[in-house]
Parts: sequence; C-alpha cells; structure tokens
Amino acid sequence: MAERGAHLTATSHAKPSIFEVIAQDSLAVTFHPALKRVATFLASCNPERYGWLVKWFEELYLAFKTLLQFIT
Repeated sequence: MAERGAHLTATSHAKPSIFEVIAQDSLAVTFHPALKRVATFLASCNPERYGWLVKWFEELYLAFKTLLQFIT
C-alpha cells in the first residue's frame, strides 16, 4: 500500500521557471545600488548618526542578503 503513495510526498521541489530566475537576477542587480544610495543619503544628512552605515555597508548588505536567502 505504501508503494502506491510514495510519490505523493512533499519532498519534491518545483524548479523555478526561467522568468523567476531572470527576475531574481535583475532584482539583485538593482537592489544593491539602491540600498547603497539610501545609505549614502542618510550618512550625508546626518553623519553623526548614520556615518557608520557607509563604512559597514558591504558587511550589512551581505548579512541582509544571507538572511533573505535563508528565509526563502
């Protein structure tokens, strides 16, 4: 009986379509410069409070991207 329902388990993952892969790549290409611009703007408006953002931006972006990929 179990051999008939073995293929119905939720262990198989659907492969992403080519459109999803292209959308992910284009989002990654545009997201980094946009966040960099926001960090630069914040640091230029209030350098005492947000000056560290520009200094540590690459590390923060790496942590954010890792967390985002881990969640999804």
